[in-house]
Amino acid sequence: MFLCSVSSEKCKISQISENKYGEGFVAFTSIPSEFRIRRFNFNLSNSTKEILLQSNNFPRSIDIFNDGKILILNRQGNTHIIDKNNQFIEWAKPSNVGSRNFVFIDEQEGIWMGSFGKIHWFQTISKYWTYRKFNFKGKNNDCRSLFMDKDSNIWTSLLVGLVKIDKHGNETFIESANGQIIREITTINQDENGKIWIGSGSLRNMTFSFDGKTWKQHNATNGFTNQSVHKIEKGIDGKLYFLVFINKGFENEQGEGIYVSEKGTFSKPNWMSKLKQKRFYSFLQQKDSSIWIVGLSYIVKIENNTAYEFQVNNGLPTGNIYDITEDKSGKIWFFAVPKGLH
Repeated sequence: MFLCSVSSEKCKISQISENKYGEGFVAFTSIPSEFRIRRFNFNLSNSTKEILLQSNNFPRSIDIFNDGKILILNRQGNTHIIDKNNQFIEWAKPSNVGSRNFVFIDEQEGIWMGSFGKIHWFQTISKYWTYRKFNFKGKNNDCRSLFMDKDSNIWTSLLVGLVKIDKHGNETFIESANGQIIREITTINQDENGKIWIGSGSLRNMTFSFDGKTWKQHNATNGFTNQSVHKIEKGIDGKLYFLVFINKGFENEQGEGIYVSEKGTFSKPNWMSKLKQKRFYSFLQQKDSSIWIVGLSYIVKIENNTAYEFQVNNGLPTGNIYDITEDKSGKIWFFAVPKGLH
């Protein structure tokens, strides 16, 4: 979270969101016991009346529909809608979801809700929730990572194994690759040739590619690494970038930096040797080919093959920086713990 000025008061922003028409809201705490929402039209840079929420409706997660209604998931796990007249409407919650942690609205106005590793989808047209059950004995939907490939197949990783769901809903369970059990996969991606890549941020020697017929393991024997691959990100340049952890017992703040895969060959960028810290949590490549990577209380920008490091003494918040993204205007946003969104 960060400090701002709203209605001339000091406040802490917790969430900002908008729909496709530019209508949105800023949710903030003005004092510890008051949580407010202010509606905005981001295209016109104006705001309307603030909405004061009672303590029992303090939100855990919020989003906005295209018709301007605001959906709130409060700290008790109950859902409400605030209509355009700022009236509260209790919204029927799905009975089988259990504890709820987040809620967001997709482009088709479907509502997605998460509960401890399980994902539920509410279709606003048919008015029912769906929990995705897999047709494999003993395989719960504990969803460690989620990816859609270029053929619209959905890939999701479980504690043990992967599930591929094609566009017709047919499921394929994959438990092993080359005789090795697939476990704790934290990242899935696809290269330009259509190969699926998987990696585990917690287990060594768990990086594989799949060409549709054969699995291939990638490690130090073929020019890669035996360490844990936390994320596999695809850059605008079409290359795959592998963010590598070094996990040694309780010493879990080390990293091996980034490997790049191009045409089946692994390499490390030459700017990697100049960086002091090499445990990265997230990666972003902008249209101008500049690269941003984030980690433990620092951000690195790579521009024209030169690395620029930003740390606490440059104004960054203390704590781990776990994610980074770019909005339509080109502004960079990042998420830090415990300091929130910046």
